[in-house]
Amino acid sequence: DQYEPGSTFKVVPFIAALEAGVISPDDTLDCGPGERMLGGCRIRDHRAFGVVSAREAFSHSSNIGAGRIAERAGWVACYRTAQALGFGVPTGIDLAGEAPGFLPHPLQDNWSQRSLVTVAYGQEVSCTGLQMALAYGAIANGGVLMKPLLVKAALDGEGRVVQRFEPQAVRRAMSPETAQTMIRLMRAVVTDGTGRAAEIPWFRPAGKTGTAQIFDQRRNAYAKDEHILSFVGFAPCSNPRILCQVCLLCKGDLHASDVAVPIFTEIIKDLVWILQEGNWDLAAVTKTKNVRVAVPDVRGLEPQAARQALQRLGLITVLEGRGGSVQRVQPQPYRMLKRGAIVHLSLGGEIRRNRVSVPDVCGLSLRRAASLLTEAGLSVGVRGTGWVVRQDLPPGSEVEPGALCVASGSSEASHARLDAVQRREHARLDAVLRRELACQTR
Repeated sequence: DQYEPGSTFKVVPFIAALEAGVISPDDTLDCGPGERMLGGCRIRDHRAFGVVSAREAFSHSSNIGAGRIAERAGWVACYRTAQALGFGVPTGIDLAGEAPGFLPHPLQDNWSQRSLVTVAYGQEVSCTGLQMALAYGAIANGGVLMKPLLVKAALDGEGRVVQRFEPQAVRRAMSPETAQTMIRLMRAVVTDGTGRAAEIPWFRPAGKTGTAQIFDQRRNAYAKDEHILSFVGFAPCSNPRILCQVCLLCKGDLHASDVAVPIFTEIIKDLVWILQEGNWDLAAVTKTKNVRVAVPDVRGLEPQAARQALQRLGLITVLEGRGGSVQRVQPQPYRMLKRGAIVHLSLGGEIRRNRVSVPDVCGLSLRRAASLLTEAGLSVGVRGTGWVVRQDLPPGSEVEPGALCVASGSSEASHARLDAVQRREHARLDAVLRRELACQTR
């Protein structure tokens, strides 16, 4: 799905300005009293920053500061930088139903006096989580944008490699020097800014927070009580090994620093053992996973303590339920498992698994259909593009939570396309009628 990213998009104007040579991290920006009027609209910061350095404007996520940076770089540099980072076009991942995102062009009718500034802090633009992750991956890769790679290798029944899939570079999106400067700016977000909860002293991350408002189409305004909270980061910053994006749709007065950032930290901690021992080399990881360990008996422990005990052994935990202590472990304690295996911890007793009703998604866009099916508690499969013409689970049927529902789409069934055809036909008939009336008048 695609969404307005908010402050995670601020890397775009900063990269554009650094590449153009019009800004350095120590340059000062006047962010004023926390408000700025532009084009008849009010642009706000979450607090008054006054005069700060560009580094501080980025680490503390000033909207006004990002807008000032974009104005220095200009719309041509910002637009081309966003394009170079892969925004506005599909990534080409080998999965159906990918959204392209939306990157406004200054020559389009909907470009306003304030568009350059609002795009700089992630409004009026949309992207997918994958596009954003790849853009940050380009920073971590020294400025090179990569094509998404789902499968590293195919193995036969004996575990031998029969085919390898190598990483592919798409383009150089920025200079290595700009990439290093951005890594330092993103590291400052973790040490001094809005991403402090992401800090892992022995595996130092760098990243950026985003607290994005959601546009309400019915009211033609941004909702005040609903946000998309995100954090994109990689670690360790000196030699990036893994990138993770956390993106959450939340209601209420919440911020990414309080919600998304701690989740990022726990995910990275869970993966540290793979990174330290395997170096992501296929043979090394396979060898590491072949080491067998006994499942510890963590019944009665608090969830966090149980997770840490399993984590030290290289086991991955899945928590089920909302209780305050572990009551059941599956597989059972003392069973021998390979490192990297998953252990389910049930909290507070058995989980109630009520059946769920399958929604009717035929006629909807694939992205909207996937969202509704997920909200209903179903697993989603997508085939084709465009609008849903068929779903394999009957609407209204009762199924187990997590059941797979495949939605098949066709661009030929697009409502937008049908509407366009109807409008063209109406316009043609209207023109014919006008000609006939003109002839009768004469």
